[in-house]
Amino acid sequence: MTEMAETVYVVSDDASVRTRLGRQRAHLADALAVNALRARLMSPTPRQGEVLRWVIGGARDKQIAEDLGIAVKTVKIPRKRPGNAVL
Repeated sequence: MTEMAETVYVVSDDASVRTRLGRQRAHLADALAVNALRARLMSPTPRQGEVLRWVIGGARDKQIAEDLGIAVKTVKIPRKRPGNAVL
């Protein structure tokens, strides 16, 4: 006669399951916050967007600075900033 293998199921208690779910939720919330921050840092500021529109339009740095009432150096700074491949 052959013996049948007995299947054993381990059931975790509710507290440990809730603890693990809580950790997963916290990890997900952290990941979402990091992604939101990364997106915000990679997006141009309103002023950078305004300068970008001028640059795309073909305006020179000096003209942009004069029309916006800012220094030429301020117009050039976004081009040097990491992550601003568009400018």
